[in-house]
Amino acid sequence: MAFQIPTLKELVTRTQRAFRANLKGSDAALWPNNVAVSAKVMAGAVFEAFSFLDYIAKQINKHTAEGVWLERHAFDYGLTRLPATYAEGAVVITGDAGVSVPAGIELQRADGYRYETTSAGTISGEGEVTVTVRALEPGKSGNAPPGVSLSMTTLRDRLNPEAIVAESGIGGGADVESDESLRERLLFRLRFPPHGGAVHDYVAWAREINGVTRVFVDPVTAENGRTSVGVWFLMDDLYENGIPQVADVARVKAFIETVRPAGAIVEVNAPSTVKVDVTISDLSANTVATQNAINAALADLFRYDVRVSTATDPFTLYRSKLIEVISSAAGEEHHTLVAPANDIAFATGQIPILGSISYV
Repeated sequence: MAFQIPTLKELVTRTQRAFRANLKGSDAALWPNNVAVSAKVMAGAVFEAFSFLDYIAKQINKHTAEGVWLERHAFDYGLTRLPATYAEGAVVITGDAGVSVPAGIELQRADGYRYETTSAGTISGEGEVTVTVRALEPGKSGNAPPGVSLSMTTLRDRLNPEAIVAESGIGGGADVESDESLRERLLFRLRFPPHGGAVHDYVAWAREINGVTRVFVDPVTAENGRTSVGVWFLMDDLYENGIPQVADVARVKAFIETVRPAGAIVEVNAPSTVKVDVTISDLSANTVATQNAINAALADLFRYDVRVSTATDPFTLYRSKLIEVISSAAGEEHHTLVAPANDIAFATGQIPILGSISYV
């Protein structure tokens, strides 16, 4: 039986009884007397010692350690907490043809987040130039999708003060790695030791880039005997649906190129999304609470149970799985799944994402 730490109230009661048994004529349960005060003080000190021992017990276990203690466990296996990273990408600046655009121009987003151009260029005959930028502060807040407007903090002659995030977006920004993310990587390292380029090695390598949460690997041996490896990854905590930006893909690919086995041909890509709309009819107890429960259950399914389809491990989203998840929601007793009307098979590199949810 596991040891249970007594509560502070239980310790006070035990101490009072000990005084009564060993100090004849006293009763620590009566007030006012010095013995009653002593019982509470001693119980409090013992409870603090118990609490500290409980804290130490948690820190020596990899599954429950926190903060610097978790970092020490990870360090034993060559892992360190991933630091916050700066978002990087490209923006389109417009102006008069032939005007030079220097590096170092400061741009500001509507919410005050600032960037700086890191490359120079010249406005083309079409009146625009694409230059690279970097966030001035680290963190996932610096990520921006294509089309976001940025304003120059200092006006420049013959350049429009408004720049637009390029089609490739601004990505790669991530906060300091959380305890849970570090713990996941540590436990993965323990369960799947390095194996010179096995599938799980590519998973571990991709997760060395801060913000990567899920990795899917497809090893294929070509006719020439060389192994080509397809890698798709998601960044669920940074972007909607977890789909990484171009800058994120480049960063993961660049790192894997430094650690992959010699001769391996590696392709790193963001998954292609396929939206799955869900329509439900004949819902029993068709209330807002029931609908919210179903919505949350479906969101969890598409967050944790779906995966990227690969050539060696194709993925099919079965209607029966959707029906099961909907049926498990609180308040649901009966429903009819109208759409999707059939099981959905996905091509290599595709992943399903949750579209609209309709109740009819």
